[in-house]
Amino acid sequence: MRLLLVLFVGLAVLSCDDDAEGLKPTVGPEGALIYGPEGIVVQIPAGALSAPIEIDIVLVEEGIAGVKPVGAPFEFLPLGTQFAVPVTVTMRYEPITLAAAGASPEAVRLMWAGATTGPWQELASEVAADANTVTARVTSFAIGLPGLSLDTDTDSDTDTATD
Repeated sequence: MRLLLVLFVGLAVLSCDDDAEGLKPTVGPEGALIYGPEGIVVQIPAGALSAPIEIDIVLVEEGIAGVKPVGAPFEFLPLGTQFAVPVTVTMRYEPITLAAAGASPEAVRLMWAGATTGPWQELASEVAADANTVTARVTSFAIGLPGLSLDTDTDSDTDTATD
């Protein structure tokens, strides 16, 4: 019984879901896999953090400018947290929004910025069209969203975000 309780608490703490209001996971040097709202997954590897911090993922409800979103924008908190080892972030995009933009899943990128108005950094991203997700590596927490580049050129030579 005691072991079951410990496992349940451990799993609940690694969720930033809206249903777990007030419950924010604390992650330390050992790393963690965090499941956030709307299918967000954040994989923080061991050694990425030097000390424990409380993580939160919050829907951005104010206007987003300077980017073409195809999914919901979220703020990864604490904003500006730097990682010694890149962190993997996966977010869901909306296929209906993508189709309305006349774009294919291959055009989706994880967009990352320190503010809702940008400037947005288009990250080298991996798309899983069957799951409607986009994944990229980041070296700091910021505001992120699945989006399309404002340019016609969607190639990016940037592997990680530093904003």
